[in-house]
Amino acid sequence: MSNRFGRWWCTVSIACVAAAVGAVSSESDLRALELSEYWRMPRVFKYDDYDICLNDNPTIPSVYCVVKAVIRPDNSSEVWSLIERISSKWKVMLNHAHLDRGVCVRDCEMRLQHLSGRLNGSELLVPKFNTSYRRYSDLSTMIVINGTQIVTTFFAISAMLLVLFFMQKVEETKKKVGIAEIFIISVARYVRLTPVYAFVMLFEATWVVRLADGPLWQKGFETGRSYCRKNWWVNLLYINNYYKVDEPCMLHTWYLAADFHLFVYGLVLCAVIARFPKVRNALLGTLLVLSYLATAAIIYLKEYDAIPIFAAEQIRYFFWYWDVYRDAYVPSHMYLVNYTFAIACAFYYMHLAKTRTNYHWGAIWAASMLLSYLVAWVLCLVLESPFMALQRQLFKRHSRSSDETDHSSSAGDNGIDNTYCEHPDEKSYKPNVIFSQRF
Repeated sequence: MSNRFGRWWCTVSIACVAAAVGAVSSESDLRALELSEYWRMPRVFKYDDYDICLNDNPTIPSVYCVVKAVIRPDNSSEVWSLIERISSKWKVMLNHAHLDRGVCVRDCEMRLQHLSGRLNGSELLVPKFNTSYRRYSDLSTMIVINGTQIVTTFFAISAMLLVLFFMQKVEETKKKVGIAEIFIISVARYVRLTPVYAFVMLFEATWVVRLADGPLWQKGFETGRSYCRKNWWVNLLYINNYYKVDEPCMLHTWYLAADFHLFVYGLVLCAVIARFPKVRNALLGTLLVLSYLATAAIIYLKEYDAIPIFAAEQIRYFFWYWDVYRDAYVPSHMYLVNYTFAIACAFYYMHLAKTRTNYHWGAIWAASMLLSYLVAWVLCLVLESPFMALQRQLFKRHSRSSDETDHSSSAGDNGIDNTYCEHPDEKSYKPNVIFSQRF
């Protein structure tokens, strides 16, 4: 019987891998066909050299202008049709109708004067740039960026440690934990975290902006400084993952707020179980089902993807205007199912430790990790399939991408410089170059 099951499982696994590889291969072929059309669109990011503009010749006044431009739709234009079609693939493509430009005014004026009266094609030729490619659809890339549950793992570890230390302390002291004890423990955690947190926030609001300069620095850190000066109290109250999410002071600190909320939730849960141990299984099971249904309902009703992909266009604006980030990624209640499940696992671990039950934990862990990667990979390939509604409900909390998926400042160069404000040493990248950014 076991041999028959093993052969069946092997056949199913090979079929799944073959189907996935075929899908990736066909996707790559489609992208290759579109590449020649892709270069016809304007580059999303184009910046003159900031240091050369302001420091090359101090005797000549220079102004560096940062411009955000939106292309006016023109349905009669073939290029506009390309922009609409390619930008619609928002999970892996930037919006090419939104252009970022950094222009050195002095440099533009000098170049126009230099070319006046003798403009020809040879003046606009530039050498082909060397590019380094990393494919969005590579298996290794998908595992690292889309297949892991890094943020969820941190919450799970926190929940398990809370249960183990709390129950150990309760067994040692033989003391019932009430509302007063829960309040004191919560205040102690707040006092332990907040002083260092406040110092870092003060540094962010004052001196960080002085550490560097440039057009992109202003967009990121100077904006963050303004938000910290305006909304510092939101962070100190640990509500920054619910309030003023679109004006965040230190974007990554949403995790501290969520972790604090979940800690208090887990503390109350452990106190109830310690006082009424017979309701443990029923209580954890009920909360697990309710939290799962609540999370699934939010994802389904708002029509979000089950596995959120941090697209390049959203990272471009630091998630300020992305509904998925505000409604499904940073709120604490979206992680209740993970936290509750980790608490249940911790109690089960304590039960196994007391009964001395021995399992092959290494094999179980390896099999679960392999299965989770396989499921996440397959789901990433079928995100736009008819099964989207079902997978939103079933798999939202099982596969969480904390690594943001982005590709570079896109757009290429076909060997012709189509503006006068172009430095020959400016680099250009293909649209599928990506980087991961952790929060």
